[in-house]
Amino acid sequence: MRPKSICALISQDRRHETALLPYMLSVMIVFTFILIFQQYASAAPRKNSVAEYQSLNKKLSKSGKLRVIVQLARAFPSDASIKNKSFKTLQRADIRSAQDTVLSQLQTAKLGVIRRFKTIPYLAVEVDAADLTRLRQSKEVAYISEDQLFRPTLSESGPIVGADVAADMGFEGNGFSVAILDTGVDSSHPFLGGRVIHEACYSTTSTVYSSSSVCPDGSEAQVGPGAGVNCDITIEGCDHGTHVAGIAAGAGSTFSGMAPGASIISIQVFSRFSGTSCTSAGYTSPCAFSYISDQLSALEHLYLIKDSYNIASINMSLGGGQYFTEAECDLAYPAGKDMFDNLRAAGIAPVAAAGNDGYTDSLGAPACISGVISVGASDDFDNVASYSNSASFLTVLAPGTAIKSSIPGGGYGTKSGTSMATPHVSGAWADLKSKWPNATVDEIQLAFTATGKNILDLRNSLTKPRIQINSATATYKTMSKGFNFTGINNSPTVSDNYSLLQSLGNVDYVSRIERLNRIPIIFETTYYNVSGFPAGDNGILDAGEGWITYANKDFLLRNYSENGCYPTSLSVGVNIVSFPCIKHKVTAFELLSISSDPSGLFMVQRFDTSSGKFNTAILSDSGTISGSDFQINAGESYLLQSRSDILLPVVE
Repeated sequence: MRPKSICALISQDRRHETALLPYMLSVMIVFTFILIFQQYASAAPRKNSVAEYQSLNKKLSKSGKLRVIVQLARAFPSDASIKNKSFKTLQRADIRSAQDTVLSQLQTAKLGVIRRFKTIPYLAVEVDAADLTRLRQSKEVAYISEDQLFRPTLSESGPIVGADVAADMGFEGNGFSVAILDTGVDSSHPFLGGRVIHEACYSTTSTVYSSSSVCPDGSEAQVGPGAGVNCDITIEGCDHGTHVAGIAAGAGSTFSGMAPGASIISIQVFSRFSGTSCTSAGYTSPCAFSYISDQLSALEHLYLIKDSYNIASINMSLGGGQYFTEAECDLAYPAGKDMFDNLRAAGIAPVAAAGNDGYTDSLGAPACISGVISVGASDDFDNVASYSNSASFLTVLAPGTAIKSSIPGGGYGTKSGTSMATPHVSGAWADLKSKWPNATVDEIQLAFTATGKNILDLRNSLTKPRIQINSATATYKTMSKGFNFTGINNSPTVSDNYSLLQSLGNVDYVSRIERLNRIPIIFETTYYNVSGFPAGDNGILDAGEGWITYANKDFLLRNYSENGCYPTSLSVGVNIVSFPCIKHKVTAFELLSISSDPSGLFMVQRFDTSSGKFNTAILSDSGTISGSDFQINAGESYLLQSRSDILLPVVE
């Protein structure tokens, strides 16, 4: 008898349908997951070379055991690339199963599992020589690396980078958090104002490495209030995290950190060491060092809580090693690379110190990993600090010499190093996120690198940008999909409508721009034609003009402007204008009060992209100002109505 089809079986008996449908659904889910996996899976991980394996064996022979990070052989797509929650859960279960398989092949390591990771295919274990051999021979294992130790990379610099100007404009990191991976933070310090909103600790006790956990409850992993407190300050380096947190987000009466409105997430990732472990590295005993596996656990924790906290950036003022290229560094730290890629895809910027070894052609890890924002140090006179590492792939510079900030116990101290430069950037990141909440890591990185003050490093003739927060906030604005009022000030490189349209982006970003020609009162329209070239009106740009811009997607727009400030010309009737330079917080009511004469400027309107409505401020005939008050920003344009031709004074 010829077998019946599945369709025939189902139609024959409803009981069969009940039994088969769940099975068919499961098959479809698995099959779909396989297709997605094949689409996003990364290339197969590399295996250790003979020389690398011999190096691991040599290190193991000194103590009989070695802490290693094991990369699974199977290639998984990045956790951040999987949008379906069910598929994400399936992959994490698959990673757990693969970890179990590897552990089942070992003998001593099963009792010494240090860290399992949920979102990346790695685990950390402590092995003897026999188990290291088993790992190398296992088909389930790709790459084995040592769980290395990193160290902390050891007046007010805010005005140098324009943090005070950005704060005056209202951009202080409000609504966002900066995560500090360090030696813990004194959350009761008055400079930090009780703004530590989440805490965790990942610290290790190991008899082989003579380390002990400094987590408050004595465990190796603690999450909750008090978990991220600074370690005992009798341990060298344990005042480091509080100092770093103050630079990033401190708020005081006489000076403040970069993002005084931001919240702080404190994650303590260091362990206590003593004896020759400290003295051989040039530190007093006891001292603090951080295992890579503890850092990875902290980074994964941040990734897993990203939906509960608006994390702008992660500050890692720690590091070690010397790497001459990003490619070399990525190969040495595959777990870190995968973890940072997940965080960056989630909109969280990983910021790390370049290191204080004085290298002029290389950086330390994790700053050297591609995708990490690496930070070198400058001084108050914009010289690159002699101690700062530098390389062609360094991202930015920031002040790092003689920086005053908080230390545990309520006091203040001065420190120097790329550790101090790094929180300038991680804090500044929160400032820019408070202006552009939906901006990507790439967009904010470009804002900093394109607007920073270029500094020449005389040691290697490399020029790198020193961040300038106020320039970054004034140079870019958020374009929302649809209708925008945009201020595009005159620029020598963008002289007419066609050039302006092309500078804004191709048709994928902007479909057309419109300008109000006041004589006669008509709108000039410039657009992309079917061939992708500018068409329509092509007038000459004038300083201070405003535009109606139609965007096809959300993106960060570069504002083209001249240096210098000048008055804005208003004609009788409706004007669409932009203000060439706004260096301080100015509101619509204040703008009307500058004119103060109802026979001139009497109405200011802005288009609110979130509501799709206009906000309006009005100066009445009697001189009373009413309506909606709102901030006037550089790079925005506004509808201004005037009863006469006037010259509006410079707004600074």
